[in-house]
Amino acid sequence: MQVEIIGQSHDGRGIAKEEGKVIFVQGALPQEICEIEIVKSHQRYEEAKILRKIKSCSVPPSCSYYGVCGGCHLLHQNNEEQLRFKENKVREIFSKFSGVEVKINPILHGPQFSYRNKITLHDLGMYQKESRDLVRIEQCQLISERMNEVLHRLKKYQQDTHEVFHQVMIRESNCDDMMLDIEGSVSSYQFLQEFSDISCIFINGKCLTSRRKIRDKIHGLTFFISRKSFYQVNRYMTEVLYQEVIRHFEQRQVKNVLDLYCGVGTLSLLVSPYVDTVIGVEVIEEAVKNAKENRDFNHISNCQFICGKVEDFIDTFENIDAIIVDPPRAGLDKKTRSTFFSILPKLIVYVSCDAVTLARDVGVLKEKYEVQSLTPVEMFPNSYHVECVCVLNRR
Repeated sequence: MQVEIIGQSHDGRGIAKEEGKVIFVQGALPQEICEIEIVKSHQRYEEAKILRKIKSCSVPPSCSYYGVCGGCHLLHQNNEEQLRFKENKVREIFSKFSGVEVKINPILHGPQFSYRNKITLHDLGMYQKESRDLVRIEQCQLISERMNEVLHRLKKYQQDTHEVFHQVMIRESNCDDMMLDIEGSVSSYQFLQEFSDISCIFINGKCLTSRRKIRDKIHGLTFFISRKSFYQVNRYMTEVLYQEVIRHFEQRQVKNVLDLYCGVGTLSLLVSPYVDTVIGVEVIEEAVKNAKENRDFNHISNCQFICGKVEDFIDTFENIDAIIVDPPRAGLDKKTRSTFFSILPKLIVYVSCDAVTLARDVGVLKEKYEVQSLTPVEMFPNSYHVECVCVLNRR
């Protein structure tokens, strides 16, 4: 059938309607007219693929793997429209799931390509969309030239040795450190000889190099990162994201801060000059060790870090003026949300990689908190994902 695309879903698909039923069209953009074929029918909606575009608003994708590789979702949409889509997405999600009308600040954004400092490959490939089938790639536009060069070297090494890489993680810092974390049937000695220029190498969990961590710098502080530690993946926008958090502590009189899901202690240490004390909580043991090392290396004395689940410790804290929270995609658990009403900090700064769970949590917290600002941050160009910084004040 022929349809006009009237909107865009939160996962980037085009939206059409036929006889009152919603149709999600992969690869379609608003205002396009497409000839489509239904590929899946559900009770309330249908899914379709494009046979041809009669009227197109798309740009030619710059990657030959686009449409097959599952790494990008929006390469057919120009960068300006991607940013507008994400602002609208956050606005619509908050209206639907939080019950709060919020003014959305303009999205903060940076370079569209070569921004990722980490990539995970499976048999030196990427998974296809909604599949475990592999796409063999020669390069990825989202990572740096140096990371792509390492990918080429890994491919050549595999061709020469016939060794097997089940999974490879490549991570690069802005201090030119690089980490390789490999699972597979690999000769440790031979691999180390071939990749002796890499700062940090793990094979099947065993470290082959003298260094077990890489270094990164943010706002003048040095951070050590282990193989299992969470760290923001956008090399350009991480400082921008964190500055959006820091400025609310520069402008406020805050004494005692709780930093939940603190990772390697980045935000704890970055806000420490503006407060009396910071307590960070993180479940990954390696990350907590990094956080303590980062604190000591940067000569910061007013931060302490606890290893454990947030929900196991959240009800043990008193005299907290502000909470920073950067949870996993699932957001806050029920106990943590309810305990916020017991702690009653005057300020909550919520960093989220999922606008839906953020809106859900704000919908609960609105009983005692109002949203001061909501700022989308473009941490994941060419995908439908968007980061947000939401600042809440106690009523």
